[in-house]
Amino acid sequence: MANRILFRTRGGPTQGWGNVFRLAAFADLCKERGETDIHFLVEGPKEVPAFIESRGYPVTGLPDEVSLEDEGAALEALGRFDLVIMEMLECHHLRQRLLKRFADKVVVFDDLLDHTYECDLVICGQDLPSFGNISISSPATRFETGYDYFMFAPAYRRYIGKERALNSEVRTALVAFGGGRYDVAYLKAAHALARFPQVTPTFILGPAATRLGEDLQAILPEAKILGRVDNMDEMLFNSDLAIVSAGYLKLESAITRTPAIMIATQWHQIPLAEEFHAKAGMASAGYMGFTTPDELASLITQLLPMGSRQQTVEAALKAVDGKGSDRVLDLLFGEETV
Repeated sequence: MANRILFRTRGGPTQGWGNVFRLAAFADLCKERGETDIHFLVEGPKEVPAFIESRGYPVTGLPDEVSLEDEGAALEALGRFDLVIMEMLECHHLRQRLLKRFADKVVVFDDLLDHTYECDLVICGQDLPSFGNISISSPATRFETGYDYFMFAPAYRRYIGKERALNSEVRTALVAFGGGRYDVAYLKAAHALARFPQVTPTFILGPAATRLGEDLQAILPEAKILGRVDNMDEMLFNSDLAIVSAGYLKLESAITRTPAIMIATQWHQIPLAEEFHAKAGMASAGYMGFTTPDELASLITQLLPMGSRQQTVEAALKAVDGKGSDRVLDLLFGEETV
């Protein structure tokens, strides 16, 4: 018998779209396992629930900065769930307590672990400098952490064990940072890439971008400017070099064997970039507000030789195996895997 499952998330220009996209993809995987009674409770502008609806799921929309009282009223109207899965920046313990009132089991996906936790299970798909908040969380809360639990979208399954021969020269570069307002990161990447006329860049802009495309075209008239795409995996795999955010895209670059440079586009990505650089060798330009086109150009120059790119690809690939989604599904619905 299928479980009644609620996904709680938030997205938009200030939050980014990563959590929304990932939960939608994970819901698809749940459906593949026979879990068909799925509902979304999403916070953000109208584009966010519209996206979930376009994926075929019923959705209840909440305004940005919704109060816990109003959220409780929405939950009351929805009724009780067997399982609630929450992924959002504001997954604090008060919200966890609220969700526990309406569910038999509450699971939090949190790649930052910067809250205290009173839920049943917390899954962190990143490595952090430390996991200090575990010590002040409920002893009844179980934690599973590390890159082994990073949940790739289904499209990335095809790259598990797939070989890739790198081109001898860098002729194409992909620049993608997600769905938030990351204009300064895009502009600095454009100014850096303008120093490499042999490279044709492609910029993938999120729904929050406004005049950014025109500004990028003024710097790089030959660049390709795209909106949100549905084949990010293929675009990474077919690019000689990528400049990406330090959230999900760094790991998606790793699994597709794409030589990449990270830029932390939000404050919380700074330790994520530092850890992945330390453990997987991927180049990091630091925070988008602090890095410069000169620093980015220097990192690009270091990755021009094929040997350097091959080395960074092999090092990054040791950190991820692409099987995180299967591990999480087994934790929730089946036998645990190693």
